[in-house]
Amino acid sequence: MDQSLENRNSVKSQTCDRLLRARDVMQRLGIKKTKFYTAIRAGTIPRPRKLTSRSVVWPESVIAALVEDIKNGELVL
Repeated sequence: MDQSLENRNSVKSQTCDRLLRARDVMQRLGIKKTKFYTAIRAGTIPRPRKLTSRSVVWPESVIAALVEDIKNGELVL
């Protein structure tokens, strides 16, 4: 496969990553608000990215990786 085509596919997959709001992240991780924000302060859950001055989001791929780490026993919330 052509190197430039691989790069475009890689960039395309990164740019197509859904952005999740806090409630969606909590639902996927199966935790409530208090544990969620405690885990962010502790660094267990990465800090969100600012979308606007009043909203924050997490890339779906980051949350999927957290879920996999929890499933594999590598991470405990």
